[in-house]
Order: sequence, then C-alpha cells, then structure tokens
Amino acid sequence: MSKSRILPRDRAPTDASLPWILALLTMVATLLAAAAFAIADFRRDFAGAPGQVTLAIIEADGLAREEKVADVLTRLRAAPEVARAERVPAAEVERLVTPWLGRHAGQAVPLPALIDVAARDPSQPIAAIAKRIAPSAELAEHDEMAAGPLTIAAWACAAGSLIAILAAGWMVIGATAARLSRQREAITLIHRLGASDHQILWPILIEMARPSVPGVIGGAAVAVALVWLGSAAVSIGFPAGSAVGAALLVAAAVLAVGLSLATLRVRYTLGRLA
Repeated sequence: MSKSRILPRDRAPTDASLPWILALLTMVATLLAAAAFAIADFRRDFAGAPGQVTLAIIEADGLAREEKVADVLTRLRAAPEVARAERVPAAEVERLVTPWLGRHAGQAVPLPALIDVAARDPSQPIAAIAKRIAPSAELAEHDEMAAGPLTIAAWACAAGSLIAILAAGWMVIGATAARLSRQREAITLIHRLGASDHQILWPILIEMARPSVPGVIGGAAVAVALVWLGSAAVSIGFPAGSAVGAALLVAAAVLAVGLSLATLRVRYTLGRLA
C-alpha cells in the first residue's frame, strides 16, 4: 500500500472551500506585503545622509517659480557653509509623486521645484542656514521625510500581511483537525496495528497540500494581476518587482506556516493515541 493510501480518502465539504479561503487570504497578504515593500522603497528614495535638506519652491506661476529657483540657488552656492546646492530634475520630481498623482502629474498640477542642499560639515545646522537664505521655501529634512508616516504605513502593511498569513495557517490547522476527527477510528486502528507516526503523518499532509497549494498559488497570482491592472488603470508606477517579490514570499510563508501547523496538530493527535 502506498504512503498516500494508508488512510481512506476523505472528501468533505471543507476540502472544496479551503482552496478559496486560502486564495483570498493569500491575495490580501500579498497585496499588503507588496504595499509594504513599495512604501519602504519610496522611503529610501527620500532618505538622505546627515547634513542634507531639500527646499521646495512652491509657486503656481512657472516664470515666477524659475526666477525664485535661480535666486535661491545663487545665494545657496555663495554661502560658505553649503557644499552643494542642486536642483532636482523635473522628471525626478514627477517620478516621486507618480504613486499618488499618477503619471504626467506635472501636466495636471504645478509641481514644486526641489533643491537638494548639502552642508560642507554634516554637523552644521544646514536646515537653519537654508531657511535663513530662503525663508519663503518649504523645508524638509531628509531623515524626517523618510520617517514618521511612511514608516508607520510600511509597518502597518507588513503587520496586516502577517496577520493574513497566520489566519491562512489557522485555516489549514482547522481543516487538519476536522480531517483527524473524521478519520479518528481509522487512524487509531492502523496506529494500533503498528503503523509509524510518519506513515500516518505523510498521507494527511499530502491530502492537505492538494487543496492548499493551488489556492495559495492562485491567490498570489491574482494579487500580482490586480496590482498590474490597477497600476495601469490609474497610471500609477507601482513597482512590479514589489508585487512579484511579495507574491513569492507570501506564498512560501503561507504554505510553510500552514503545513508546519498541520504537522504539529497531527503529531499532537498521535501523541494522545500512544
């Protein structure tokens, strides 16, 4: 008798619903994980070295904005405390706001002009110096821009993804417990006839993996497709690598957690029969 046939086949209604439940939870976990990765990438884009700040020249009139930018750059470069003052290219500014405003945002709303400023000595209060030179400009220190709300949002998405993964694992262990309950008599009988724990464990895990694997893979694939279609529909440049990486990571995590919990549940049951 083969390993997978030592126990009779068990076709219960839970076997039909389990793949769909796992697909839904995997999809949610993947979307949240992809969002966490994307926010973390965006956070790194804003992160800078100590002694750096960014000035934002906000002016609706394009000509007036260019005049202010030229004036601020001239004064910053003349300051002895400033090592570098460079305007951020317009294409880079548009790329930074693309996740929120969509592609070609500059054609819809006037985007601010950004100026990166670096201190000659990182210990110098470059923020105060830049603000003194350009009092009308908005000031954002790089480390402050990278922290705060973005960090909280990334961790919240990661926590939500973890909860969905654990919920998927709980569904697997619940289905395993139900299967053990239905096959308790058969398991008790073959255990008393001398079957080892592995001979009982593996058939149950194989039977649990059959509905679980398609559901997990399907849910991850749907999540990647939703990210791609959503990004294309609203013209948001969501990094495809974040979605694919999240899908692979979440699918592996769901299967590892689910089957590990199922293994523990089977071993606990067999231990009680010993």
